[in-house]
Amino acid sequence: MVEYSIEITERARRDIDEAFDYIAFHLETPQAAYDLTDAIYSSISDLSSMPERFPAWKREPIKSRGVRFMGVKNFNVFYAVNKKLRRVSVFRILYNRRNI
Repeated sequence: MVEYSIEITERARRDIDEAFDYIAFHLETPQAAYDLTDAIYSSISDLSSMPERFPAWKREPIKSRGVRFMGVKNFNVFYAVNKKLRRVSVFRILYNRRNI
């Protein structure tokens, strides 16, 4: 089985930090914030094998860029797969009820 390296962009890291801060401090549920970030990082790590198992985004302009997404709790992790470099680039993590 081919293993892919994982790249998490600075924007995606900020998305995770912002979600953590909102849940931990605004909603005052720090354990839920820790659980969410653990779930997100664990799911991202799992993308190192078979990253194309999750669906491609169906709407333009994202569709034509080959962007895929996976759901983690109430968030979508958006990423692209580069087969030549064997790399998965995670570039956004957004609340799934956000209008995108």
